[in-house]
Amino acid sequence: MKKYILSIAFSLTVCSSVLAQAPVTPAPDQFALLKSSDPREAANKKVVFDFLRVVLDAGHLEDVDKYVGENYVEHNPLIPSGRDAMVKFFKGAPRAEIRPTIKGSVVAITAEGELVTVVFVWSESDPCVPGRTYTATQFDLFRVANGKIVEHWDDTRLGVPLPGGTRTCLTPAAAAGAPRN
Repeated sequence: MKKYILSIAFSLTVCSSVLAQAPVTPAPDQFALLKSSDPREAANKKVVFDFLRVVLDAGHLEDVDKYVGENYVEHNPLIPSGRDAMVKFFKGAPRAEIRPTIKGSVVAITAEGELVTVVFVWSESDPCVPGRTYTATQFDLFRVANGKIVEHWDDTRLGVPLPGGTRTCLTPAAAAGAPRN
């Protein structure tokens, strides 16, 4: 009985914390996020901004050399390291017209030296209250050196649903021994 009461109390605590949340809202002007008093940090933000718009959002993989260093290091467990490996991974993604802004809802773009962080907001179904949604954040952290992205981190975890419910899992080939960082 005590375990039952504790599990209910835990569930109510978890569910009520979602209801108590202040919603995450995107920045009203992505271009304002590119500004910086440090010209190098502003340039690094622009490299990441353009990479996301041109290569990832619009699928223009032929432009990856403009933004990504050859020896690119990837820390996402689903994507191999190396610029060529990145292109191979995203090959077949749909091409689209290049938009002036990043497709996702961006909360912030910050820079500190070589590091640039982009924070996104997304909406997800509340597992505790059917029909209700909540907002959450996702981040990408890039290291930019000599005007090119040379390293990337994000919050991808295997088996954890992405926005929209897609689960992140390794392909059979990757699970069989593809190198991961």
